[in-house]
Amino acid sequence: MVSVLFAFPETRLYQRLEREGRLLPIDVGESVYGKINFVPRMEHDALIEGHKRILETIYSPRGYYERVKTFLQEYDPGEKKGGKLELEHVKAFFKSLWFLGIRDSGRRYYWMLLAWSLFKCPRSFPTAARLAITGGFFRLDMSEYITAPGSCVKDI
Repeated sequence: MVSVLFAFPETRLYQRLEREGRLLPIDVGESVYGKINFVPRMEHDALIEGHKRILETIYSPRGYYERVKTFLQEYDPGEKKGGKLELEHVKAFFKSLWFLGIRDSGRRYYWMLLAWSLFKCPRSFPTAARLAITGGFFRLDMSEYITAPGSCVKDI
């Protein structure tokens, strides 16, 4: 995931913000999406809205699956190392067919990626499926963050 900058103690950023008097009293354990522990130079709401737009763009199905496709065009999975296909992998793949391939609004791009991978880069098909599933989790996580009541509020 892509997060808003958080200044961690004992870093040069933290020390600089401390010298400038811009640190906020937020515990490191609270370094979650949308919380920052410093006063930004730009308006806080503009920073958070910009962050949301970035997340919506990079995790949109079309953009994400296109990047996966670009990656797979350059990726060389090498020789099969005797990895064993386990029941959990099969279950995850079939769940992805249902959730990403039927229910998800980006299903068109999911199917396009899988079909492309199967016919153009068959050795990369398992990686394509795994990255599609990973992207689905990123989108779910991102959408919950963006739509959560009170998300991205400054705690001062």
